[in-house]
Amino acid sequence: MLVLGYELPNLEELYLSNNNFHGGIPNSIANSSKLTEIGLSYNKFRGSIPSEIGRIRTLQILYLGSNDLSGTIPPELGNLENLVDLEMSDNFLTGSIPSILDNQLSSNLGLLVLGYELPNLEGLYLSNNNFHGRIRNSRYLIILALDDNPLNGILPVSIGNLSTSLQYLYAYNCDLWGSIPKKIGNLSSLIALSLYGNQLTGSIPTSVVDLQKLQGLHLSRNKISGSIPDTLCELRNLYELTLSQNLITGATPDCIGNITTLRSLYINANRLTSSIPASL
Repeated sequence: MLVLGYELPNLEELYLSNNNFHGGIPNSIANSSKLTEIGLSYNKFRGSIPSEIGRIRTLQILYLGSNDLSGTIPPELGNLENLVDLEMSDNFLTGSIPSILDNQLSSNLGLLVLGYELPNLEGLYLSNNNFHGRIRNSRYLIILALDDNPLNGILPVSIGNLSTSLQYLYAYNCDLWGSIPKKIGNLSSLIALSLYGNQLTGSIPTSVVDLQKLQGLHLSRNKISGSIPDTLCELRNLYELTLSQNLITGATPDCIGNITTLRSLYINANRLTSSIPASL
């Protein structure tokens, strides 16, 4: 494989991050059959993602974030069945979010856009691009970062079918609307749920009580109504609760003071009434 003018046929890991490389990512990057990790983040690479990368079947890590890449994600990346981390945040990528559906799930989770799955994917980072489409799934997904993309759709009921191993779900500033599905409680491993800066309506589902590992719940800047459910008080690991700038009414539950782990509480700019709970 030719890298920086050198022939390196046995190269397994290639990290060029945090430099000033520019131009397109060369197609020749796929000439190595042994690469397991590619890190090209924080440069000035432009143009499209080479489809040839899909030939590197050994690839487990692909970091392309914080460049000037454009175009769509090539469907050939679906051949990377060993991929664990895929990071493409902070570029100018467009098109539909690629389908990473587990073939054991029903196809009614959404239209297959690219028609492939990445069964071993644990981290998917697509933040701050121009993607649209539905939220997808992967069997082992731990981190799903879709923030700052114009998804412009409802938060689907099928979100409850995402991997039970999912720990971090970031879908803020995504033009999402509709209510938060009750099945969100199925994601029992969630540590952080960030849905702020959308157009979500309806009330906070009482099923959040099932998210016993949750440390951060961020729902600010939506159109959520109803009252603050008492079930939030049963989240014994909750560290941050942000519900600002919604349409929430009623009294603040007295039991909020029982969440001894709580360090940040933002409930400003709502329609709350009554007195401040003595427990605070």
